[in-house]
Amino acid sequence: ERARDYIIVHELCHRGEFNHSPQFWNLVERAVPEHREIRRQLRSVTKEIFYKQRHSIDKWVVLL
Repeated sequence: ERARDYIIVHELCHRGEFNHSPQFWNLVERAVPEHREIRRQLRSVTKEIFYKQRHSIDKWVVLL
């Protein structure tokens, strides 16, 4: 739920700032003060998913 809310806030903040400037992150932080921790968690999960997908693809390539 926290990650979902962060992603929504992140995207809504792009309506005011069209980049990832310090002003953008200030907007995000006003709505989600713990955004840095949530971003770390999302990056960790994303790396794990991509690793598993790559590992799975590598197995199929070997079989072909």
